[in-house]
This record gives sequence, C-alpha cells and structure tokens, in this order.
Amino acid sequence: MLHPIHMLPPEILAHVFVLLCRDAGTDTAQARTRTLLLLARVCGLWRDVALRTPALWSVFSAQVFPGRFAEKSIAKLDAMLSWWLAHSRAHPLNLRLHHPHRLPECTAGHDANVVRLLVESMSHWADVDLFLHASTLSLITSTLLFARNGNKQDILYLPHLRCVSLACLPIRGQQPSQIRLFANAEVPNLTTATLIKIAPSPARIVLPWHQLRLLRVQCDDVRASLGVLRLAPELEELNVEITGLGDGVDPEDGSMPAEFDNELDEAHTALRSLSIDMHPAAALANPLRDILGRALIPPLPALRNLVLPALTPSDVPAFSVLVTTRAPNVQRLEIALAALPHGFLHRAFLGAKNLKELQTRYAGQEGLRKLLYRLATGDRAQPKFLPSLESLHIESFPGHASPSTLPPEALLAVLRARGPKFNLSMSSGGGDGEHFIVLDPTPTVSSAGRSEISEWLEDMAREDL
Repeated sequence: MLHPIHMLPPEILAHVFVLLCRDAGTDTAQARTRTLLLLARVCGLWRDVALRTPALWSVFSAQVFPGRFAEKSIAKLDAMLSWWLAHSRAHPLNLRLHHPHRLPECTAGHDANVVRLLVESMSHWADVDLFLHASTLSLITSTLLFARNGNKQDILYLPHLRCVSLACLPIRGQQPSQIRLFANAEVPNLTTATLIKIAPSPARIVLPWHQLRLLRVQCDDVRASLGVLRLAPELEELNVEITGLGDGVDPEDGSMPAEFDNELDEAHTALRSLSIDMHPAAALANPLRDILGRALIPPLPALRNLVLPALTPSDVPAFSVLVTTRAPNVQRLEIALAALPHGFLHRAFLGAKNLKELQTRYAGQEGLRKLLYRLATGDRAQPKFLPSLESLHIESFPGHASPSTLPPEALLAVLRARGPKFNLSMSSGGGDGEHFIVLDPTPTVSSAGRSEISEWLEDMAREDL
C-alpha cells in the first residue's frame, strides 16, 4: 500500500523537505547537511526530488581535521563541496567551512580544487563563515586573480552576500598579509561581519567598511578594534573581545594609526550598541580607563546599550566622563563591578541620568551592599542617584545571588524606595546550575521588617560618612 506522503506532488514534497532541513537542529548548517543526506537515501522518489531542489543544497557545512586523517578529510570535502555546488546551482549559498590548519603536501591537489570551487561559487555566497589558514586565504586570493586572467581591475559582483565571518590562523613568525578576498568586489548587501584573529584595519583586510551595520571582532589589537568606528560611519552595533595582550594602549600617546588619523572628537552618530570584553590578562595591558579615553572612543550620542569589563577605582573618572558627556544617552548598562572605595560608586554613576537598566556582573557582597544603599536613598541625594533606573539585575558567581547571601532588608529598602514598577532580579551559576530569582516589586512588609530596614539604612549611613 502506498504511503500518503508518496502521493504528494513533487513540489509539495520538496517544500516539506526544505522546511524539515531548516528546522534540523541547533547547529543548523551541520544538522541540515546530515538531514539532507539521510533524506536522499530513503528511496528513489525522495532522492529525485532532493536532487531537483536547489534550495535544499543552499546550505553547506564542513570541517577539516589535521593529523593522519587530513588527506581523507580534505578528499571528502572536495567531493562533497563539488556535489553540493552542482545541485545548489544559482541558489544563494550559506557556506560554513572550517579548515584552519596548514595541510600536508599530499593534500595539495584536493586543496587547490576546494579553493577553485570556493572561488567559482563566490557570486552565489549569501551567508559565509570561513575559518582558514593564512596560506589557504592566500591561495584563494591568487586563484581569484588568476580567474580574472590577471586583471586586477575586473569587478567581482556579489549581489547576495549579506553576512560574512572570517577567522584566520596566521603563519608563525611571519607578518600577517592583507586579506584581499573582497578587493575589487561589489557587495551592496553586506552589512554584517565577524572577524576572529583578524584586526579590523584596512592594512589587514579589505572590506566595504562604509556600509557595515554590525561588526563583531575577536583579536588582541584594541586600537584597531575601536578605531574601526572611524572607518564605519554607519555602524550600529560593535562587539569587541580582546583576547591577548597585544601592544596595549599608551595613555601618554593619544596618536592613532595612520588610517584613523582624523578629528578625534568627531561624533559617531549611528552606533547604538557597544560591547567590550577582555580576557583578564589583556586587561593588564589595556586598562579600561585608557580604552574609554578620547583617543579610542569618539562621542557617541546615539549609544543606548553599553557592555563593559570590570570597573576599578582608577577607571571611574574616564567612565564618568563617558556616560556623562560622550555617551549621555545610554539606557542599558552591563558591567562588572570591582570593589570600589568610599564615594567612588556614587561618582561613577553620577552623570548616568538616562540609565534605565543596570546589570552588574560578579560584584562582591560589599559592592552590592553599597549599590543597594545608593538605590534605596537615591532620592535624597543631590543630584539624585540613577533617577531613571527601572531595572536592576545582579549576576553573581554560584551561591552569591540569593536572599540568603544579601541582606533582605537591603532588597526591601530598594523595592520600597523605587516603587512598584521597579524590577529587581538576581542570577547565579551557569548551565544546568543556573538560578534565576525575580523579586516581588510590591512586598508586604511588617512593622518589624520596616524597623529592620530603618536600622540597615542607619548602619549604612554611618559607614558612608
């Protein structure tokens, strides 16, 4: 008896396959690849439908492993990529290829063929994630030039490309060469880029900087990572992760690299979100106070969302200037708070008059007590402490964000002072051990509780003198 699914018209069956592959799993590209191969093996009808549906072959994901399996791995990649591109035809292509290691000479033939296939498919790229060795990138560039018959003036048109992620392992002992994958190319729809181990500098990579809207950077060059704001005037979101020591920032030397040599106080009017994260070792060579200085960050009047690493006492003046004058319209702030001496907490947030949402990370108990006290008594201070704040989230190490580890009277004091619309939440741990707590904004407080709140406020006031 014929199964009902075999009675569907091929067009409907193809659409079902496309939807099934689209929802294949969390890692969409790899899961979709496996799902598609399984579908094509069920029966002759399904195989014919799959092979005649280019949209099914529009997502390709592969990873090449080094070592004794390298030759087999690259040969398999060569065959699979050739098969995929033949059946995707002219359909826009989502490509994920992680091939980060220099491979042995025995794979040179397959390696060159993979590069040739990549170059031939470039006009169909839509969303591309490439993690390649520097030698492989150089081979792509030379192959691309050869395909143009050596004419460097030929324009490569990439109409579908909207998102690109590039990661490159440099060759040890050699100065990184410029990545010219998109040199002499028109990419009118490219607005999103991710660069890993590649500094966002024209000397390092050719990109249409002027049209980027979202940029993620992971490297050890803090100057280039923030200096990109002067290259990309339309950038709306910049996420920076400093992973190594790099050259550090010289606070005495306000100079910028030559490509960033323009007026330092010229405002960047498009950026709405800025995230800066640093490895603890990187913070030694790149103090936050120097990163927030005028030499790296221009005025950001449109900035609404800000994420920063740990704020230490020496960082407070630069941070205060940033949120008071250079980025006065920040509404959401996520920051790690180190232990701040007397008065520093109030000074840090004095000018953050428009801040509506504050998320603290890994603050110690003493720092949190001071923050809660400031919030509970903010209306009495002149000027008021965070007058626009509507939400506070405390993220802590496991076991450090629960009512049992913070004084209940402190939490109640904040909720009573800030009113019923104020949101106060806490979380700790990660993965399966994460705990998330949202406190009742209108708690019932007994007379004894009100007395405890008053005593706590008096104790904190004496400490604050």
